[in-house]
Amino acid sequence: MSRLKITGLTKTYSNGLRALDNVSLSVGNGMFGLLGPNGAGKSSLMKILATLLLADQGEISFDGVSINKNPDFLRRQLGYLPQDFGVYPRVSAAVLLDHLAVLKGVSHSGDRKQQIQALLQQTNLYAHRNQAVSTFSGGMRQRFGIAQALLGNPQLLIVDEPTAGLDPQEKNRFHDMLSEIAGRIVVILSTHIIQDVYELCGEMAVLMGGQVLLGGKPAGLIQQLKGKVWQQTLSQEQWASQPAQPPVISTRLVGGHHLIRLFSSGPPPGGGQGVEPSLEDVYFSALAGLQPAKHQLRS
Repeated sequence: MSRLKITGLTKTYSNGLRALDNVSLSVGNGMFGLLGPNGAGKSSLMKILATLLLADQGEISFDGVSINKNPDFLRRQLGYLPQDFGVYPRVSAAVLLDHLAVLKGVSHSGDRKQQIQALLQQTNLYAHRNQAVSTFSGGMRQRFGIAQALLGNPQLLIVDEPTAGLDPQEKNRFHDMLSEIAGRIVVILSTHIIQDVYELCGEMAVLMGGQVLLGGKPAGLIQQLKGKVWQQTLSQEQWASQPAQPPVISTRLVGGHHLIRLFSSGPPPGGGQGVEPSLEDVYFSALAGLQPAKHQLRS
């Protein structure tokens, strides 16, 4: 079983922005969800793990091998699907995959052909293998992105915001594909879509301001909030005259009324109805600093 271990990772850009601040994580086989708002440091972490960016401090190891000292060891076992990726115009899916397979070190033409055919079938793109990738729909391009990331049979797959912009059918197909892959290797899913983490990931962490705020199994983190989440519904007039008292987890406007989720070990000021917590409550309460950090780096 493979394991990725990150210890004390720090990255500060030349403009003074500290993107990562002493990040430590341990990730084994299966899918690991990395949640956080825009600017949390998720993409910086993904680029460092993909050896596209150097950290200022900290250690990364994969299967016990130091990536700081031997980045090529990870590169040979890495698949990476960034948020955006470019393609050559007028080049077909099959030809482009063959070119990328050569760059990944799959030198034997027979091996490349076998891998490419299998991946095109797996991603439901075989019927479109002779079509230029630049003409693909958003969902087809994401499936092509997974196909190229899986060339060379990687043991670590990094996917950065993979379902943004996909329609529900394509999103479900993409989820099924990721779940199947995660049964065999380490998959890191970086996203701001909470439902994706809830549906797909056995473990997760919340990142904000370059720091890990919270981590663990989604079901366990939800359980820790049991009995601590309350809901109030206020009309526009009530909201204007008497806004909800802290600590507020989240608010939203539903049918002209303000639906407020509150964090409290007992009935909050102004009353409220106790409700079952969700992963969204876990996420927003962590961002608001309403929970102590629960993440521990596993050995």
